[in-house]
Formats: sequence, C-alpha cells, structure tokens
Amino acid sequence: MVGFLQNGEKITQPMVFPRDHSKFPDQPKGMKQVLQEHGLWVDGLTMKCRKVCTVGSADCCAKQLLQLQPDFKEQLSGVMPEGTLQGSPEDQKGV
Repeated sequence: MVGFLQNGEKITQPMVFPRDHSKFPDQPKGMKQVLQEHGLWVDGLTMKCRKVCTVGSADCCAKQLLQLQPDFKEQLSGVMPEGTLQGSPEDQKGV
C-alpha cells in the first residue's frame, strides 16, 4: 500500500485490485488506475515518452507523473526490480 495526501487527508492506496474486482481480481494496479485514484489522470496522456522525459516535467507521460509523486518517491528504492513501473495487465488492456 502507498499513501498520498488528498485535500489535506492521508489516503492509503492499495496497489492491488480487491479480490472481488470484476475484471482484475487480486491483480496489480497499473499506472493509469493509480493516477486516476490520485486524481491526476488526463485523457490522452501516454504511458511513456517516446524519447527522454524532460527533467522535472510532470505532464509528459504517465510514468514521469507517477515517479514525481511524493508517495512514490518515498517507496522507490534500489531493491525494486527494474521495470516495476512499466504497467500491469490493466494498462495493457487500456482500462
């Protein structure tokens, strides 16, 4: 679980869909779902820039936007496997 602030209140955000989810029970959430729950998803946002992201830019792609969130900065560490933020089955199906 990850926590983020929304309207000054800390929200705990599970990173896995609940067991009773209609499409993705017990599956990891993808970047789109996480950003939607944060209230940050914008229609037309690409998952990853084709080239290199502009340093500090928060609107170039979903990957960059997610990595700039304070709660994710706290969670990311050297022990996470490379490619962790590349998506989930949900991202690949365009949910």
